[in-house]
Amino acid sequence: MGIFFTSSDNYPEYYKSLAVFSIAPPDKDVIPEGLLILDTKKTGKFSETECAQLFGYIAHLLYELLTEYNKYESKKKQKRLQEI
Repeated sequence: MGIFFTSSDNYPEYYKSLAVFSIAPPDKDVIPEGLLILDTKKTGKFSETECAQLFGYIAHLLYELLTEYNKYESKKKQKRLQEI
């Protein structure tokens, strides 16, 4: 776990439970594609173990999806350039 920072003055009023996951492959030192952020106005909605396993897995799947999409778009762009 790291340090959390927010510029929101109303943070305690609106966000009672928060989970943030890096969209990156497991066990790799890479720049993440982004963040998967889940929040709720109610406390105690996220079980730490379930949250880490389920949403961590989803974040890894999102990384794979984004990686494949970027490869597809890159190939599509190269093909268009070759046709010119």
